[in-house]
Amino acid sequence: MKLTHMQLQVLNALYNEPKDERSYTKIAEKLRVERSTISKTAIQLEKLGLIDRSNVRTPVVTDEGEKAIYGLNDRIEVAKDHMRYEGVICEDDIIHDSVVLATECSQSLHNSMEKVNQHYKAKSFFSGDGTTFTGKELSENIGDGYFVFPYIFFRETAMDYDNYSMANYAFSRNCELMVSKGKGTVILRSIVVTHRSGRTGRAMSGRVDKFKYYTPMGFIEAKRREDMILIPMDYFKFRNMGEDVVSRVVLGTLCVKCTCVCDEGDMPESEAYMTILIH
Repeated sequence: MKLTHMQLQVLNALYNEPKDERSYTKIAEKLRVERSTISKTAIQLEKLGLIDRSNVRTPVVTDEGEKAIYGLNDRIEVAKDHMRYEGVICEDDIIHDSVVLATECSQSLHNSMEKVNQHYKAKSFFSGDGTTFTGKELSENIGDGYFVFPYIFFRETAMDYDNYSMANYAFSRNCELMVSKGKGTVILRSIVVTHRSGRTGRAMSGRVDKFKYYTPMGFIEAKRREDMILIPMDYFKFRNMGEDVVSRVVLGTLCVKCTCVCDEGDMPESEAYMTILIH
């Protein structure tokens, strides 16, 4: 069954608000509508079998009502987090507008808010411009989940005043971060790269064969799973750039080495700095 936005908002209030906050007057105040609107909506919900109005003063949400509202609470929490990250301060506005946003926004907008919230969350734990922290600390604080971030490889030594590394062409354009039980793993997905040989002039195709990352114990070869290269988040070093969460950019850097196998054999091992951007 498809409920109207007002029906969903009233049903949510009757289900989630404390018992002494479920009167029609209190709900009307929170939703900023007339009391009569709440009363009419409650009658509609009863006809649909979603609430029981045996006691008119304290209607109860039925099992069918719980099923109808399933999933809305998660959408409301996403909307609340998004509003706080965007700088909304008044908690009453957040409570009211998050319900409206959760019930009225499209699924695509909800998905976009979730994605943006992930980035805000990653940027919010360590405040202050110039603050440094490790990938291990970030993984322990960000909470379990799946995140997607852009990244870039810089050559250790610039050539022709350019330190953009060829490694940027060897992987999909975003890296993934999987965090489970406070442990983070960065995932790079290797792809076939084509480049013209400086020696013969002909096009070569190849793929990264070996990938190493720097640790206090030296360089360690990364684990692989099909086209995925797995890098522990622990060894990245992060730095905040910017004071407030909204405009802040967080940079995470790790020194790596990689070798590419191509038509003409193994390419020389190259060293670069992988930099993750959280913005």
